[in-house]
Amino acid sequence: MYPQYVWAMVTRLASKAGIERNVYPHLLRHTFATGLLRSCQNLETVRKVLGQSLVSTTGIYTHLVDDGLREAKRGYAGVKV
Repeated sequence: MYPQYVWAMVTRLASKAGIERNVYPHLLRHTFATGLLRSCQNLETVRKVLGQSLVSTTGIYTHLVDDGLREAKRGYAGVKV
């Protein structure tokens, strides 16, 4: 599959579903990562599922900043809390 095809497919399906927000593939990835992090509270698990090499990248990827996530981040070097 070409990236342009995936982008067009996601946009078309979002429109068909009545979603008025601009939806794109990276938004789906971000939403998935956020939901997974909320449910498991484990950056390492999310990092592995997303296929990222650095946990600091995973920390930036998500926008959650709750006490559980802060504690999880403190356990990893190089991740600002």
